[in-house]
Amino acid sequence: MKNWKLLLAVLLVAGMSASITQAQSHRQRDEEGRRPSPDHMMERLDMTDDQKAQAEQLHLEMRKAILPIENEIGEKSARLRTLMSGGAANQDEIYDIIEEIGMLEISMKKERASTRLAVRELLSEDQQVEFDQIQFKHGGRRGGPGGRHGQ
Repeated sequence: MKNWKLLLAVLLVAGMSASITQAQSHRQRDEEGRRPSPDHMMERLDMTDDQKAQAEQLHLEMRKAILPIENEIGEKSARLRTLMSGGAANQDEIYDIIEEIGMLEISMKKERASTRLAVRELLSEDQQVEFDQIQFKHGGRRGGPGGRHGQ
């Protein structure tokens, strides 16, 4: 019975690791398979110099906020690998780390969403429509327009 629980925990962690890796590799991309650069997006939105400066500042602040979270996820992921590959696995500790990683990922998503909304507020109504279309096209749902199909 204990072996089944350990096997289940290993499969759960492996699945989560695969999901995280896949999500990171499927970040926004342009028509040629590259992520659209901020310069390309600003040009496409025909942003003013003031809008560009404010958007760049917001993006910089977001990157500064996210970096320590990414580092902490890396540390916790390494700890999780150590626990999972060790002799006697402590299921409660493993589950706690999995939950901590999940909460950190949520905080990164919130930071990104907050920045996106702040940038959107800088834009005119026409620019907002274009911004939303760019975001949906490159960051669409799986199976939706512009999203990844079956991956």
